[in-house]
Amino acid sequence: MNCGKFFAIDKFKKNSRLRFCYEDDISFLKEVVFLNSIKNPETWNIVKYNLQSLTSKNFLIETIKQHLSGIEESYIERDNLLEEINVLCKNSNSNIEVINKKRFSTKEDKSVNTGKEDRERIAKAYESENQEPEVIVIQKETEEENLYEALKTRVDQPTSFLIFSYMQNLQKKRVQKDRNNRQNALNYLNTKHLAECDIKRQQLDLDKKKLALEERKQDLAEWKFLLQERAMEIDHQERQQKMQLEKDRFAFECSEKKGLSTYTMLANKLARFLKVEKIFLIATI
Repeated sequence: MNCGKFFAIDKFKKNSRLRFCYEDDISFLKEVVFLNSIKNPETWNIVKYNLQSLTSKNFLIETIKQHLSGIEESYIERDNLLEEINVLCKNSNSNIEVINKKRFSTKEDKSVNTGKEDRERIAKAYESENQEPEVIVIQKETEEENLYEALKTRVDQPTSFLIFSYMQNLQKKRVQKDRNNRQNALNYLNTKHLAECDIKRQQLDLDKKKLALEERKQDLAEWKFLLQERAMEIDHQERQQKMQLEKDRFAFECSEKKGLSTYTMLANKLARFLKVEKIFLIATI
């Protein structure tokens, strides 16, 4: 009896979690370094708001804290889901073996080709899904008596091996991405540190030049004060000399006037004496 059978392993998707790309990491690290959120926890809201403005992604504060600490819940959740799929495959394999013991004894030769085709189909399905394989749906019309072989080929060793390989590759990609992100962050912090050191060195040189200029200004001010003081002394000496000269000239003029008055008085006396003598002579004659 032929009938259509549908076999599915389905996981209901949860609300998708926002992922950090390279540009998001750089913007996030810049905000954390600028605001020093490690020392100032009250600035996480500002980091969240600025990051939302830059990336248009509404990250939760808990999410950005976990991302900074290196915890990636999204990858852990993916690994857990893949592990659950692997367990389901193993359980299905065990259940089918029990059904086989009860219901089937032969028919292996008839399903060889069918199993090979199913393996190839499963392998292509896993290879084509580079991201999370949330749903695997298999539709196959087969005889009821080939049910065991159809199930067995879907959960045998190649399928488990593909899941294991996929998990390994996923883990390697995640580790490599984390390593690259950390290296980029370290390079950014190193560049920022060198730039800050260079700025501080330039600031120190500028401060030294300012200090030397201030010292030179102070020296010039001292020299200016000394020159002004010397000029005042010279002016005072000139004034003293002028005053002394004025005194000497006044004394000389006084002495000249005194001598002239004495000479005039003598001349007058002599004139009067001569006049008296003249009168006496005239009287005698």
